[in-house]
Amino acid sequence: MRIKLHNNMNFYAGLWIAVVTPFRNGQIDEVALQNLVRELANRGVDGFVPLGTTGEASTLSRDERKRVIQLVLEAAGSLPVSPGCGTNATAQTIEFVNEAKILGARGAMVITRTTTNRPRKGFISTSKPFMTRRTYRFCCIMSRAGRV
Repeated sequence: MRIKLHNNMNFYAGLWIAVVTPFRNGQIDEVALQNLVRELANRGVDGFVPLGTTGEASTLSRDERKRVIQLVLEAAGSLPVSPGCGTNATAQTIEFVNEAKILGARGAMVITRTTTNRPRKGFISTSKPFMTRRTYRFCCIMSRAGRV
């Protein structure tokens, strides 16, 4: 997987983990999530990516998404957290990025719409609203971005 980094090329250096969100009885298992993050931090992980693109993030409510970010931030301590914020709707992606930043995340993983394979011009036009925020770090998974 090729990753294109923006703003600070060293931000995503090292070992970053796409964190699963554990559930118990249909609810987020907050204790298990924080224990997992702490255990991974103790084993030398450099950063965390909760709410990844192939997991449960698309099935969580907005409040649940926020809670997962809060829990991971609390458990990660000084380690950076870059939650998945990409959706098929650019406006919603921007909202998720802003919410993550307000909560204290230091970056955001943003994917482009994965059901389309469009040329570079289309990728740039749909990504530009959030990729130009110079005070925030973004990771774009280029293999999902179509022909770039």
